[in-house]
Amino acid sequence: MSWTWSVELTRADGSVAACAPLDPDWEPVSIWVRFEGMRRGLLPPVLSSTPGEVEPCFAAEAPTVEAVRVAVRDERRRGGVVEERVPISYLGRQVQGVVRGLVAAGRLAAGEVVRPRVRAEPADPATVSAAGVASGLTLTEIPRPLALVESPMAAFLAGSTPCGVGDGDPDVPLFVPRFVLDEAEALAVAAGDVETGGFLLGHVHRDATLPEIFVEVTAQVPAEHTRGDRMHLTFTPETWATVDAVRRARGRHETVVSWWHSHPYFCRGCPPEKRRTCALDSAFFSAEDVAVHHLFAQAHQTALLVSSNESGLTRSFFGWRAGSVAARGYYRTES
Repeated sequence: MSWTWSVELTRADGSVAACAPLDPDWEPVSIWVRFEGMRRGLLPPVLSSTPGEVEPCFAAEAPTVEAVRVAVRDERRRGGVVEERVPISYLGRQVQGVVRGLVAAGRLAAGEVVRPRVRAEPADPATVSAAGVASGLTLTEIPRPLALVESPMAAFLAGSTPCGVGDGDPDVPLFVPRFVLDEAEALAVAAGDVETGGFLLGHVHRDATLPEIFVEVTAQVPAEHTRGDRMHLTFTPETWATVDAVRRARGRHETVVSWWHSHPYFCRGCPPEKRRTCALDSAFFSAEDVAVHHLFAQAHQTALLVSSNESGLTRSFFGWRAGSVAARGYYRTES
């Protein structure tokens, strides 16, 4: 069944301030659900951006939605289906964009406090059919296999140091050598008050005995031909061409498994009392950072942030979780 999605913005007194349609992008969460199926050995290691089956999970007062059920299946494998219940906060960034648009259009007062409620209703079959005819296009995706190296994860865990990894951590295990982190820090220091960055190459492994998929970082490649200032870093076409050339020249069958960038010390010169409560004085992933990470759309791809503050440099990793970008842990190795 197809669904029509919208957001209703209500005031504190329960009155409706505005309603607007939503056109959710289910690709990131579908990629994540498919990868979770690979980790469990339920789906073959094939990369695909084809959206899964999405159904709303209604709250007590339908058509208000409190979560979505996303299912990905492999028609070639009997019983090959994986589904996850994803919180409605997945649509948070899009809802924020709708609110900004309503304010810009004058349909919502700037600074007005509203509560969003996502709604879903069955779509009109005639409308869905007409939309398909109007496009006149039928696209068939050619799935790409995910290259996996069969390896025992215990060998990687031995001697590694967990950094921000706790019991029951849901994220794909990530192993990063100390020298890679040191290289990124040195480049961040050399860049001073200008953002800089690069790429992390590596391999994706599978331990079929667990089962589990995990990621090994093997090298750091500085990003060249970038445009950066104190608040932004832009990868140009030449940046992408250069890292691909370096990857091929290494001849080790590596892929880009992560990217990294730095945040300079934004709060230098600010009063101490302001720094104590300022969000810029801690490691954070900005909206622009999240937008860049959408270029690294595979669920196993991560991002390293080297952030400068009054105490020095901090290392933080972010990655995909339930289709959204979240802070995550990693394992530091000494190799």
